[in-house]
Amino acid sequence: MKKIINEKYRHLTGFIDMIPCGGFEEGGELVYNIRNQVKVFDVDGEKIVVKRFKKPHKFNRLMYTFFRGTKAERAYRNAMELKSLGVGTPVPIASINIKEKGLISDCYLITQYTDFKPVRDLILEEKYIRAMGLTALVDFTATLHEKGVEHKDFTNTNVLYSLNSDLTFDFMVIDINRMSFGYMSRLSCISNLKRLCKDSESIHDFSVKYAARRGWNPYFCLFALAFFRGVFENRKKTTGYLKQLRRSNG
Repeated sequence: MKKIINEKYRHLTGFIDMIPCGGFEEGGELVYNIRNQVKVFDVDGEKIVVKRFKKPHKFNRLMYTFFRGTKAERAYRNAMELKSLGVGTPVPIASINIKEKGLISDCYLITQYTDFKPVRDLILEEKYIRAMGLTALVDFTATLHEKGVEHKDFTNTNVLYSLNSDLTFDFMVIDINRMSFGYMSRLSCISNLKRLCKDSESIHDFSVKYAARRGWNPYFCLFALAFFRGVFENRKKTTGYLKQLRRSNG
């Protein structure tokens, strides 16, 4: 077992050690079970989130063992980097890698619990709150890009929000194992929005506000985002069709 533990959470070492030794299976409340599994544990009155990533296939087991970090390791290190940049994300507590026959078989990410909601739920807020939330989300996104943070799965379920009593918003990002840090060109910034904006209304509203926030031409942003979204949708349809073919051919 290889583990990385945040120095501030050394007191949780016992809990961390028992996670891969039956602790994950036997305890906690299951809150997510699509591809990966996410459980919430109560540890001495403190809520802790543990994510167990889906077992990698053989090629990725080789890659994660010898050439690159596991998803848990990358998510942990990315969280630490985000924290250093002042970007909201659940506090990383630990990552765990388990090997079987010399190759990575399982990995876990352990973080603090958050009660933030996915920005997908903004639609449930009052109309004026939604409008304020969109403006705040655009500002958060632009700030990420200005800091050189590119979340490779920037969706309305991987960006979370909290509405404060003074009607301001706080945001954080999750599912952060795929990220890059560094300079982002205009096109890479706009392309990064393609998973967040899923329909013509959101494409229009977000690109216009984003352009205003960055001081860019709104028509450039609008047409570029529409183009990137279209390419993304077509690629998704093609991938889905190929998967269907593979299943039907057994």
